[in-house]
Amino acid sequence: MRFRKIAVLSALWMAVFLSGIFPAIAAQAQRHILILNSYNRGLPWTDEQTEGMLAALRQADSAADIHVEYLDWKYNPTEENLNLLYGLFRARYARRPVDLILTTDDAALHFALVHRQELFANAPVVFSGVTRDEAAALTRGEQNVTGVYEDVDAEGTLRLMLRLNPALERVYLLYDSSESGLASRRAFDAALRRIPARLDVVDLHELTDDKVKEVLRNAPDRSAVLMASYSRDGAGLVMEPERFVKDFSEASRVPVYLLYQFELGYGAVGGSLISGRQDGARAARMGLRLMSGEPAEGLPAAGSNAGQVMLDYRQLLKYKLPVENVPPNSTGIHRPVSYYGQNRKTVWITVALIVLMGTYMLFLQLNIRRRKMAEENLRRSNEEITALYEEILASQEELQSQYEELSSTQEALFKSKERYELSFAGANDGLWDWDMAGNQVYMSARCREMLSLSTPVIKGLGSFLKEKVPPAEVEAVLTGLEEHLQGKTEYYVCEHQINTPEGIRWVLVRGKALIDQRGQAVRMAGSMTDITDRKQSEMAVNYLAFHDSLTGLANRASLRERLCSVLQQSVAGALLFIDIDNFKLINDTFGHSYGDKLLVKIGRQLQNVNGELPFVARMGGDEFVVLLEQPDAEAVSLYASRVLKTLSEPVQVGEKTLHISVSIGITLFPADGDTAEILLKNADMAMYRAKGQGKNQFAFFEKAMDDVMRHKMMMEQSLREALDADELCLWYQPQIDMYSGKIRGFEALLRWNSKEYGLVMPLQFVRLAEETGLIIPIGYWVLKRACLFIKELHARGYSALTVSANISVAQLMQNDFVESLRQIVAASGINPAALGLEITESVLADSFDLIIGKLQAIRNLGISIHLDDFGTGYSSLTYLKKLPIDIVKIDKSFMDGMQEQTEKELTESIIEMAHRLGLKTVAEGVETEYQLAKLKQYQCDIIQGYFISKPVPEEQTYSLVEKLL
Repeated sequence: MRFRKIAVLSALWMAVFLSGIFPAIAAQAQRHILILNSYNRGLPWTDEQTEGMLAALRQADSAADIHVEYLDWKYNPTEENLNLLYGLFRARYARRPVDLILTTDDAALHFALVHRQELFANAPVVFSGVTRDEAAALTRGEQNVTGVYEDVDAEGTLRLMLRLNPALERVYLLYDSSESGLASRRAFDAALRRIPARLDVVDLHELTDDKVKEVLRNAPDRSAVLMASYSRDGAGLVMEPERFVKDFSEASRVPVYLLYQFELGYGAVGGSLISGRQDGARAARMGLRLMSGEPAEGLPAAGSNAGQVMLDYRQLLKYKLPVENVPPNSTGIHRPVSYYGQNRKTVWITVALIVLMGTYMLFLQLNIRRRKMAEENLRRSNEEITALYEEILASQEELQSQYEELSSTQEALFKSKERYELSFAGANDGLWDWDMAGNQVYMSARCREMLSLSTPVIKGLGSFLKEKVPPAEVEAVLTGLEEHLQGKTEYYVCEHQINTPEGIRWVLVRGKALIDQRGQAVRMAGSMTDITDRKQSEMAVNYLAFHDSLTGLANRASLRERLCSVLQQSVAGALLFIDIDNFKLINDTFGHSYGDKLLVKIGRQLQNVNGELPFVARMGGDEFVVLLEQPDAEAVSLYASRVLKTLSEPVQVGEKTLHISVSIGITLFPADGDTAEILLKNADMAMYRAKGQGKNQFAFFEKAMDDVMRHKMMMEQSLREALDADELCLWYQPQIDMYSGKIRGFEALLRWNSKEYGLVMPLQFVRLAEETGLIIPIGYWVLKRACLFIKELHARGYSALTVSANISVAQLMQNDFVESLRQIVAASGINPAALGLEITESVLADSFDLIIGKLQAIRNLGISIHLDDFGTGYSSLTYLKKLPIDIVKIDKSFMDGMQEQTEKELTESIIEMAHRLGLKTVAEGVETEYQLAKLKQYQCDIIQGYFISKPVPEEQTYSLVEKLL
C-alpha cells in the first residue's frame, strides 16, 4: 500500500515537472510559414485568399512566424524579376528554414516548386487559386504537394438563372483567354449538358469592351449574361474584373450573373459564388495538418467549397426578378428592410419625445387653467374685499377663511412651478421654452451647459440667433422657424452650428409651436441635442473617402472626380503619371517603413515644384499623378524636367540617405482623349515607354504606342490560335560534315504561316510567345514534329542523320520538362542520339546553377546538347568546362567579320579551345567560298549556311538529302 502511494505521488510530481518544461520547449519551436502571392497591387481574388490564409493560421497558431511575399508577376513578368527574387529569398531565408509554403495562384505555385529545395528547406507546398488542369501540369512528379482547386460553380449559377427566370432562352457568356477564363468556359459547357433546359449560348469573349456593351444594350428580354473570369477584353484591354462588371451591368438591359464572390456589389445580380477567403482558409488548414505530421498522400487536393448563392437585391428589383423564387439558403446584400427595421431607434426616440412633449403640454395646459382659475378667484376676492371692506373689518372670521383659501391657491401654484422645473432638469437633452408674448426663452440646465450660458432666460430670440449662429446659416435657421410658425411644417427640426466660448459646436434643435384658437402661435417648446461628435465623424469619413491615408494627398476617387469636372468644362491640360524607379528594391532592402516615409516626402515635393501648387494624387503603391490645367506642351515639358530635377536630389529618410529617380508618362487633353479612363491608360503607357528608354526621364503619349499595343495584342491572339489552326510549321537547314563533305543532319527552324500576317519569322513572334507563356506548348509541338521528321528520315533509309531543335529557358525551367521530353522521344520510337537540343548561352548568366542539373539529365537520356550563338553573350571557359554539352555553335557574326584579322583569330581560337575540351564545333551563317576555306584551315567540324542551302520546308528536304549525300 505504501509503495502504491509513493508511485502515485512520484507520477504527479513528474507530471507537474514536465508540464512546466514541455511548454517552454514548445514555445521555442516557432514555426515559419511562407505565403507566396504573384501579384502585389489590387487583385481581390488573390488578396482574399491571402486574408483567408492569415486568418486561419493566426486562429490556429498565434505564435507562428508568417511571411507574405509578392512576386509582382502580373506587372513585371520577366526573368530578371525572378532572378532578383531568387537572390533576395536566398539571403532572407538562409537562416530561417520554412516549414510550410502556401501559394495563391499558378505563378506563385510554379516559383515555389522550382525553388523550394534550394531556398525553402524543401518545405511542403499547399496551393489555392489554381485550376485542376494547371495544377496537374505544375505538380506532375512533385511530392509533398496538395491544395484547393479553383472550381467555379457554373451549374449552380445556371440553375439560379433558370429559377429566377424560367422563360430564359439565351445566355451571353463572357470570359477571357486566361487559364481561369478557359477553365470557367469548360465548367460552363459541362454544366450546360447537365441541366434540362435548352439555352442559346452567345460567346462574347473575342469582342472588344465597346462591342460587348453594344450587344448587351440590345439583348432581348428572355436572356441573361454570365460573367466568368474576365479581366481582359478581346482587344487586350486590361482592367480590374469588378470594373468590367460595373461597366457591363450599367450597359446591359438584362441581368448579369457571376461566379466569383469578390465581384458582387458592382451591379450584377449575383450567382452561386466561390470565395477566395474560404479557399485560402481551407488551404491554410490543410497546411497545418501537413506540419502536424500528416502525409500529403493522405490529404488529396480538393475543390472549392460548393458555391454559396449570393444576390444583390437592388438588382433583383431593377430587373423585376421574382424575389419569392430566391433559394431559401441564399444570402445577399442590399436586402430590403422595413422602415421600422431600418429606423427602430429613431422611431422609439421620436415616440418618447412625442410622449414627453405631450405630457409637458398637458402640464402646461393644466397649469394655465389653474392659474386662470386662481386669477379669477383673486379678482372676485378683491372685488368682495373692496365692496365689503367694512364687513371684513366687522367679520374677522370670514376674512380669515378667505385668507386661508388664498394661501392654499398660492401653495398649489408653487408646487406646479416645482414640477415644471423638475421636468426641465430631468431631461437628458437640453429643453427650451419660448414665451412669444414676452419674447423670452427659458433654457434648462443642460441647454445652458451646451451653450455655456450663465442665465436661464434669454431675451430676444432673433438677436440671440444672429449673434450665436454663423452668418452663413442664420437665414436657413430663421426661415425654417418662420415656416413652422406659419403652419407649413408639423415640427421644427434644424441642424446648425453655434458659437460658444469653447468654440464652434453642432446642435440638433427640435420644437413645436402651441397655436391658439385664432391660429396664432403663442408658445413654442422643444429640445436641443449636441451632435458635434457625429458631425466630426462624418467629416472624417468624407475626408478618408477622397484622400490617401498615408500621404494625405488626393486618392484615385478624388482624381477621377476632379478630372471629370475639368473635362466637362472643356479645359485643356495634361496628366503626368509618375512611377518611382526600383521602388520595390528600396522596400526589400530597408523595409516598408522606409518606403512609406519616402512616399510621404515625395508627395510633399510634388505639391511644391518650383513654387507651383498643382493637383497631386497618389494612385497606390509608388505611383503618383499630377493634373495640370491649361498648359501647353512646352510648359508641360518644362514642368516634367523640374520634377525630375527635384526628385533626383538625395532624400533623407531617418538615418538613411536615399537616391531615387522617377519615370514620367505624359498625356495631353483633349488631344489624347476625353475620358478619365482613356487619359490614365495613355499616361500609364507613356510611363512604361519612359522606363523602357532607360528610366529617369519623361515621355509623351503617342498614338503609335496604342497602335503598337493593339498590334501586339492582336498578334498574341492570333498566335494563341495558331496551334489549333495548324499554322505553325518547321523548316530545316542542312549541316555538312567538313571532313566528308556530306550531309550530317538538319537544324529545325520554326515558321508561322499566319492567315493574317503571312509567313512570320521567329524574331517577330518568339519573344511574344515567351512573354505570354505560349512558348511552352509551342516548344513541345516543335519537339514532337522534329521527332516525327527524324522517324521519317530513318524510315527512308537515312538512319545516320540527326536533327537539332531550339528550346527556350522557359521550357527548361518547367519542373516536368525532362520527363515530358523522355515521353515524346519514347512515343516517336526514335533513337535519342538522333536528337539534339540547342540552348543559347545568354540564359546561363543568372540560371547556370539551376539548369545545369537538367542539362545533365537530358544528356543521360542520350540526347546531345548544343550551345548556340557562342561568343555573343556570356561566353567563358568556366561555362564550357562545367556545362554538359557536346557541340559549340559559333555565331554568324564571326563569319560576317571573317575578313578582319581579329575575327579570324577569335574564330580559330574558339575552334581550338572547343577541340581541347573534347567538343565539336558548328559554324553558322557560312555564305562564301572564302569563309568555307578558312573554316577548313581552322579544322571546324560542321558548317551550316546559305552557301550550302537556305532553310526549306519538310517536303523539300528529301531531295536535298539525295543531293548532299
